[in-house]
Amino acid sequence: MIPDVLRTSFEPSQPASPGEGEGITAQVGSGPQTQLAGTSRHGSSGLRAMRVRWDGPGERRVVIVDTPVRVPANGRLSYDIFLDADLDDPTPPGAFVCLDLLFDDGTTLSASSPIDAHGVGLSPAAQGTSRILMPLQWNRVSCALDGFEGRTVTQVVAWVESTDAGQAWIDDV
Repeated sequence: MIPDVLRTSFEPSQPASPGEGEGITAQVGSGPQTQLAGTSRHGSSGLRAMRVRWDGPGERRVVIVDTPVRVPANGRLSYDIFLDADLDDPTPPGAFVCLDLLFDDGTTLSASSPIDAHGVGLSPAAQGTSRILMPLQWNRVSCALDGFEGRTVTQVVAWVESTDAGQAWIDDV
């Protein structure tokens, strides 16, 4: 039976699929070193988080969770993202990251042009240019999965579309 809830903060007993692709890696680590609020080298709510790092400009994707889950009624995709960036950087590379879902029929959440709880498109470009996400702190992103009830998610993917090399931390998916 496929569960209808997926929760992970990337602790040892929770789902995580560190991986790599062309110019991108995802690794579970101890969390960002410098935080304005929170404890250094910790995730958003625990001791660990998933670090996504890429080596230059362009669009990249990497799987961070490879566990099937069925979308329940009133389901949501939510996660925390931490931008490793200078406070005065108006377009930090880590802001151009979001999560996408791959369904068992090969389609993706991003193909439906989803909108997050702030009214911003759930795409790297929309998130990055919105200036909603703040550097050096955990930011909550949430998106209703209305219309996807009963569908099966096979993978959670970090999607980057940045103008430079960078990294971001993901937690509490």
